[in-house]
Amino acid sequence: MKAHVVIGTRPEAIKLAPVVWAFNHFPQSEVKVVLSGQHTDLLSPFLVDFLLPAWKKLEISESELVLKLGSINQQLFQVWQKEKPHVVIVQGDTTTAMMAALTAAYLKIPVAHVEAGLRTYNMDRPFPEEMNRQIISRVASWHFVPTKKALNQLNQENVSGRIHLVGNTVVDAIQWTKQSSKFQSIEDKYDIVVTGHRRENIADLQEVCSAINTLAKDHSVLWIEHPNPEVKAMLDRHLPNSIKRTSPVDYFTMAGLMHSCKLLITDSGGLQEEAPSWGVPVVVTRDETERPELIESGLGILTGTDQEKILQASKELLESTKRESIKNPFGDGLAGFRIAEILHHQLNLS
Repeated sequence: MKAHVVIGTRPEAIKLAPVVWAFNHFPQSEVKVVLSGQHTDLLSPFLVDFLLPAWKKLEISESELVLKLGSINQQLFQVWQKEKPHVVIVQGDTTTAMMAALTAAYLKIPVAHVEAGLRTYNMDRPFPEEMNRQIISRVASWHFVPTKKALNQLNQENVSGRIHLVGNTVVDAIQWTKQSSKFQSIEDKYDIVVTGHRRENIADLQEVCSAINTLAKDHSVLWIEHPNPEVKAMLDRHLPNSIKRTSPVDYFTMAGLMHSCKLLITDSGGLQEEAPSWGVPVVVTRDETERPELIESGLGILTGTDQEKILQASKELLESTKRESIKNPFGDGLAGFRIAEILHHQLNLS
């Protein structure tokens, strides 16, 4: 079996690595990693950390993401016309995943969608991710869903293709990380770790900054900046110099920070999934989340960017003592193997 795994961003590398590793259990399978070029410098260290050798890297020169769509399509079309893989594997809701899925579908190459079925049903929140994942669901032959809620949503939409409940591969990645020699305890521990980068939240980051300023009076805080210059400008304008800020950290440093902190405040989708594996509760600074399992489990509270809601949720989660007994809602760490096994057998190559 020839499988092409398409990766464009850091979360895709983290979540697809367990799938690539799992194919090693099936010696008849040939897996090639294709990089879209959506992220370049940010992605490179993750490929090294997660042992992902890139077979092909697309040459994307345009700066605007919307201009990259045609270039990604054209280059993938040329690669797959020649290579003719049996399956193209994409993850999540990135523009890379959507464009790769569409290109494969036009070539009548089956598409396997990892982390399928997540929904807000609001095309603007998050944008363009909600649109991307709904498009992928219309063309995928396999939907590998992380939770029962995602499975039910796809069943209600009557999507074509086979739906399999496998768990979230990020749990696999974190279990691997905990055993890695690169995972170290953090010397400079912080009570609260903060990130923020969603497009729809940038205009309201002042509210988040005000809440963080209040929390910093009683707790040590680290804000991990996103490289988006608009985000940096808002933090420069509204976040006091007394609050520690740092540029994006490597995966193992972030793992150490989550392992040691008491609270995570973020609008990141991926961090909402990672937090339960580290036992850290989350204030989700979004109005809606496609990971409602976190909220329903009691490990997260949805606040939007409202200052008072952030402060109240932070107080509640910092004082909570029940979270250690809560079961991880995102899986058991075997999702990657399940995906590889299903594809291997259903493509009649067992």
